[in-house]
Amino acid sequence: MHKKHLKKAKVVVVISSYNRGEKISETIASLLKQTYPVDRIVIVDDGSEIEKRIPRFDDKRVHLISLKKNVGVVWGRNLGLSKIDKEDYVLLIDDDISLEKNAVEDLLAAFQDRSAIVAAMPVVYFLNHKTKVWSSGSGVNLLSGQTLFDTKKFKSKYHEIEAATSVLLTKSEYIMKSGWYDPIYYFCYEDADFYYRLKEKNNGKIYSVRTASAYHDISEDLSLDRVAKRSYHIARGRVLFLSRHSPYFPWNLLSVFAFSLYYFYIGIKFGYPNAGYRYIIGFVDGLKLWLGGKSKIKNNIEFRYNLSISKMKKPDLLTSTKVRE
Repeated sequence: MHKKHLKKAKVVVVISSYNRGEKISETIASLLKQTYPVDRIVIVDDGSEIEKRIPRFDDKRVHLISLKKNVGVVWGRNLGLSKIDKEDYVLLIDDDISLEKNAVEDLLAAFQDRSAIVAAMPVVYFLNHKTKVWSSGSGVNLLSGQTLFDTKKFKSKYHEIEAATSVLLTKSEYIMKSGWYDPIYYFCYEDADFYYRLKEKNNGKIYSVRTASAYHDISEDLSLDRVAKRSYHIARGRVLFLSRHSPYFPWNLLSVFAFSLYYFYIGIKFGYPNAGYRYIIGFVDGLKLWLGGKSKIKNNIEFRYNLSISKMKKPDLLTSTKVRE
């Protein structure tokens, strides 16, 4: 049905991975079996420990870049994006996601079937419960800053969503216009910011495609201890995201700060008693960056940003770390 349109499209996959040498094999295997063949798969091994590094794959489409030290998912993705061409479609996918064999073809078809589309994602199910939806889209509550997931399978083939989750197909020209991932986030809210800018700068829409399926290798139980561990980055990223995208900012800082009580509670409950304190520090650091920090999103891996406010010892330049390709 869509073969005539699709046969000219080049799809390049970008993956940033850390310590997922075993899990990513399923991801790569599913990408290599697609009914619409992908052109290249660019994997950035973000300084994984020796025993957890990504194995070499016997397929010329797989290009592995190994970093000597861990620089974070944002830097990893941006390095991968530096390898794409302007005519490419780009599939951004997490290293614990695998795709049904028709997923790429059906996501590409959405670009023919829908007007004003800038990106499409499959319905993502739990790997160990393949009929239960993990996410068919996401968004952010612009009052509280909470990330919200859609956990149902929409009836329509194409359903407009606020943002994608873990896997997304877009065009390189749209990325070039909106900018790469912003290193000001490090992680937490870096995805949401990227997706919102993708829509805003290209005046377009993101769709969930019902006929395209993916599977997430994650527990069905909500892991609040994982949330507690990330309290600093959640608070920091929440302030930065809302300052850029919320019409209610700075008034909704009151609700963001109120969440510190919640993080004190889950931190104590799950054995991370400093989670509430770290949330407050993240909140304050986010405010400092909003008041005085500058972040210019450029399509250049020599993106400079001073992370000293957050006391995170990361290289100022991605090129300062050794790369084995």
